[in-house]
Amino acid sequence: MATDSKTNEPITIRPFEPDDERVCKWLFVKGMEFIPWATVTEMLKSYIALTVYILVLSILFIWPKFLIYILALFYLLLLVLWLLVKRSIDQFCQHSLDSDLADIQQFYINTKDCRSHYWVAILNNSSGTTDGLRLGDIVGMIALEYKDNDIGELRRMSIHPQLRTMSVGRKLLDALLVWAKAKGYKRIYLETTMAQKRTIALYKKAGFKYCKNRSHYDWKSNLSLLIYEKTIE
Repeated sequence: MATDSKTNEPITIRPFEPDDERVCKWLFVKGMEFIPWATVTEMLKSYIALTVYILVLSILFIWPKFLIYILALFYLLLLVLWLLVKRSIDQFCQHSLDSDLADIQQFYINTKDCRSHYWVAILNNSSGTTDGLRLGDIVGMIALEYKDNDIGELRRMSIHPQLRTMSVGRKLLDALLVWAKAKGYKRIYLETTMAQKRTIALYKKAGFKYCKNRSHYDWKSNLSLLIYEKTIE
């Protein structure tokens, strides 16, 4: 995890090294922890009017003594929904850990075409952060997987929870875009969820545009993936 000790930048970006793998896996899992509840919240927003309508009717036309049971049922359904989403996210995490994240060096670095890559963000200045982080710690990551026809997929963007306001994501994204242009990429796309609003805002600011939805969870269309893409010029 060597870094340039002379830099004045709080964050520097460097290529992935084999010793980084354990931390990168932790960052990935940590970054997925908030998604179940955020996803449920987004789903509730879609049906908020219907939910309020049902609750109001229940209060007006059903004996007040049953109100507590109605509320209990509502929260029970909310819990079940959260558990279903969490199970899907857990399955996705395990699949990711068993596929490209099982051997990051082999999947992204040691490729025949040398057009895939993986970067990590290193902390050079711990001022303004909470306890637990040290100089030289990995606090973010991002990957670019080459597909074909000069097209690549942006993957595995994840930032340490304590540093999501320090422009770490933007620095990682800039490094990826510079690499992509140098390697002759024509287009980069990514998949994200509606729950990841801050990340979506970052992508839009970098020039990514919404393309389409792709259903990932066939039991609830609200959990479809959003696809964004950017033309490299």
